[in-house]
Order: sequence, then structure tokens, then C-alpha cells
Amino acid sequence: MRSALIALVLAAATILAGWWAVPIVTCVGGLLLAPRKWDGVRAALAAVAAWGAILGWAAATSPLTKLLHQLSSLMHLPSWALIAVTLVFPMGLAWSAWTLGREVRAIGS
Repeated sequence: MRSALIALVLAAATILAGWWAVPIVTCVGGLLLAPRKWDGVRAALAAVAAWGAILGWAAATSPLTKLLHQLSSLMHLPSWALIAVTLVFPMGLAWSAWTLGREVRAIGS
């Protein structure tokens, strides 16, 4: 339940503020929420779910597949690699920011 809520907040924040919202929201989460086992990984997976939902929504409502095809041709990469990089980026941001927030909280305690 906690991961789903984090994913929902990350999706909304990303739509409103862009990719900068991912490290900000997850760092605040790491600072404020009580530490739990694997919480950094859960935050990372929540970020992947949030951005995956945003990508799915964009693909359903805009010509994203055409853009993806053009970019993959330009970069000489398969389309799946561009999608994978797009999902790995928030995953790394969320994990590192959550871990930073958790460690800062531990130092302050």
C-alpha cells in the first residue's frame, strides 16, 4: 500500500514539476517516513511504476510511438532500449534520494 501511494505521489509530482520531482519527493519520503527493510528499493520500483504509467498514458493519448521510432532510428538503438533507459533513470534517482533522506534522518536522530 505504501509503495502504491508513493507511486501515485511520484506520478502526480512528475506531471506537475517534471523529473526534478522524483529526487525531491523520495528524499522527503526518506526523511519523514519510518525506515523499513528494502524501502529504497520500494521507492525505486514505485518510480518505475509511476513513469511507466505516465508513458502508457502518453502512448495512448499522443503519437509517442512515432517519436520513439524516430528517436531510435536517430540514435541507432532499438525502441525497447529507449524505454528501458527512460524507466531506469527515475529508478536510480528514487533509490539514491530515498537512501540519502534515510541516512540524513539517521544522523539527525
